[in-house]
Amino acid sequence: MIRLDMSEFQTTESVDRLLELLTDAVRHQPYTLVLLDEIEKAHSKVINLFLQVLDDARLSDLAGKTADFANTIIIATTNAIVFTGAKKVCILLG
Repeated sequence: MIRLDMSEFQTTESVDRLLELLTDAVRHQPYTLVLLDEIEKAHSKVINLFLQVLDDARLSDLAGKTADFANTIIIATTNAIVFTGAKKVCILLG
């Protein structure tokens, strides 16, 4: 499992760091689970990265090397208040 504390990716500068970390990890462990903890804290560009992953099931790093997410499960958690105020879990399958 790859656990990412999304509060560590709140700046535009952190997007490239996440891109490299994530593509490298998934290339080495393509059959893995990626946990995006408290996704609401991530920068909007980070969210856009994951939209690309969910749309294409792949992501390219800064060098242009592609990581295949077809066999990766992505789970995002949030503490954002949603009607009941309870912690919600959103499951995103790539």
